[in-house]
Amino acid sequence: MSRKNYVYWYLVEGETEKHLVDSLIKNDNLQSGRINILSCWFNKNKISTQTRLFSRSQDNIVYLIFDTDDLTNLDYFESNCNLIIREASKVYLLGQANNLEDELLKSCSLLKNKNDLYKLFSSQGSKEFKSNFIKDQNLLKKLERKGFDNKSIWISNNLLPEKILSFLKKFKDNSKVSLSPKDIWFK
Repeated sequence: MSRKNYVYWYLVEGETEKHLVDSLIKNDNLQSGRINILSCWFNKNKISTQTRLFSRSQDNIVYLIFDTDDLTNLDYFESNCNLIIREASKVYLLGQANNLEDELLKSCSLLKNKNDLYKLFSSQGSKEFKSNFIKDQNLLKKLERKGFDNKSIWISNNLLPEKILSFLKKFKDNSKVSLSPKDIWFK
């Protein structure tokens, strides 16, 4: 698959994921692309609007990065994922084991718990962490000092809740859908 013929989309849960993906792109770890904040756990109308942005004249590759810490609206999630899959050429469904903080802990070998992560970003808790994380201009350098391995983020489908795994299993034979990010990394 030649990368230059595609439009890449990163659909992420929030500002923290957006900042991380943007940093990974700027450091040539990910293919350059458009980053949009979009939660599949809510309003279907937002998803419909998003998929209208996909150019019909180009192939769209979508990386859908989603939280799994609140499964309240699973029907919305499934419906919205199906809509994205229908409209895109290829979709990578990349579930976060709970949320970004947990993914970062899994991906930084020198961080033992959330308090270590919060301390790294001079934070007392989750809200302050998110604010400081988004403002950080040397994000990857800071994470790399704590053993960050970009190839270990968003890869642990076995850590996802059973309800999500059951949904994802529906796509195991669909060539448009990938449940593994291993072929998205440049370095």
